[in-house]
Amino acid sequence: MDYYKILGVEKTATQEEIKRAFRKLAMTHHPDQGGDTEQFSKITTAYEILSNPQKRQEYDSPQREFKFTTNNMGGDFTDFHDIFSQFFNQTRVMRKNSDIRLSIKITLEDVAVGKDVVGSYVLPSGREETVNIKIPPGTENGETIRFKNLGDDAISEIKRGDLLIQVKVLPHAIFTRDGSNITMRKEISVFDLMIGTNLIIEDLTGRQVNVNISKGTQPGTVLSITDHGLPDLRSSKMGNLYVQIKGTLPTISDETLINKIKEIQNEINPST
Repeated sequence: MDYYKILGVEKTATQEEIKRAFRKLAMTHHPDQGGDTEQFSKITTAYEILSNPQKRQEYDSPQREFKFTTNNMGGDFTDFHDIFSQFFNQTRVMRKNSDIRLSIKITLEDVAVGKDVVGSYVLPSGREETVNIKIPPGTENGETIRFKNLGDDAISEIKRGDLLIQVKVLPHAIFTRDGSNITMRKEISVFDLMIGTNLIIEDLTGRQVNVNISKGTQPGTVLSITDHGLPDLRSSKMGNLYVQIKGTLPTISDETLINKIKEIQNEINPST
């Protein structure tokens, strides 16, 4: 939503120009004057953001990192309330206070089991809010989670806003994610691929999985391990863990060993 366009001002508009634009539009679109309630709500929201220097800066700039100890929405609501009261002497057309938008970084391990976050932030009213929120298992990167009634409470006559947290999932050193499935690469000696071996792999929750590598497994083979991926946020069904096999060659400099390998190779070639 373009707040500048709603108020009909340029992005370089001064605070006084923003105030004048709001006064003009508010007189025209107020429901008591026959205006549209939804349009008037957009106008008041736009003015609330652009008339507050901190909110305006946050609106003009990319979303910042989630830090509970900062004042995300702090600002002066007095000016807005005075203008609002000056013309209409009421706030009933506003459905609720503004939402507070923050972001948080979590790991892929957090996605697997969920994450409890405890912290505090300062509301526009000056009150410090301490919250305990739960990031549910299976949360997608970029997903925004709404926590009801934890947002702005500056105007007491209307409903409190919500807290909106955008989740950013950090890249993992071992696993890559595709929805509820995860993939890892595993290096295995070509000799183990030829004769077969067993691997112990640890998934994102710390559970150990015994993986059987059958003899003759080819490099590039992808093994599927059921229910060791990530939970689906909506169905709670577990995804799979895929193990992509990468063959590795040992470094051999001993001539005796090299000759033995040649002998084995000569025996293998006719049979194959």
